[in-house]
Amino acid sequence: MTDTSERTRRIEATAQKIEFSDITKIDEKDALQVLAIRNEAPIRNNMYTNHEISRDEHFNWIDRLRGREDIKFFAVRFDGEIVGGVSLSGINTVHKRADWAFYLSETTHGRGIGAALEYKVVSLAFDQFKIEKLNCEVISFNDRVVKLHEKFGFRIEGVRREHVIRDGQKFDAILLGITKQEWTAR
Repeated sequence: MTDTSERTRRIEATAQKIEFSDITKIDEKDALQVLAIRNEAPIRNNMYTNHEISRDEHFNWIDRLRGREDIKFFAVRFDGEIVGGVSLSGINTVHKRADWAFYLSETTHGRGIGAALEYKVVSLAFDQFKIEKLNCEVISFNDRVVKLHEKFGFRIEGVRREHVIRDGQKFDAILLGITKQEWTAR
C-alpha cells in the first residue's frame, strides 16, 4: 500500500468517528460545550473576532441561525464527544457555492481529527449541499491551517491585505478555494 493510500485510509477511518449536530437542535449542555471550546484562547486567536463570547451572546447567535438556509453551523463530535464546530456560510444555491470554517479543541491536536474533519466537510458540501465551489479564508499567521487546506486540494486564490488588526498589528487574510471537479479528481 502506498503512503498516500495509507494516509487516505487513516483519514477515512477517523472521519467515520466524526458526527455533525445542528447547533440549533442540540441541548443547552452541548451548546455550552461548543461555547467553551470556542472560547479557548488558541481558537479565539485564529478567529476574526477574538473576544471571549458570553453565554448570552452565544445563545443569541444560535437563535439567529434558526431557519436560515444560507448558513449552517454544526457541533463536531468525535467518538460522541463535542470537540469543535464547523460552519457552511454564504450558501448560494444559484451559483452553487459556499464558504466554510472550523475550529477544534486544542485537546484534539495530533490525533488526525483536523484532516478527517476537512475530508468530511468537503465531502458533505459537495455531496449533500450540492455545492460546486467551496471557499475559505485564513488569517495569514495561521499557516498550519493554510497548509492543511492545500493538502486537500484547496488553492490560494487571493489575499485580502491588512484585513485583520490584532494587538495593533495588521494581518492579511488568505483566500482559498476548491471546486467539486478538483475534489472529485483527487
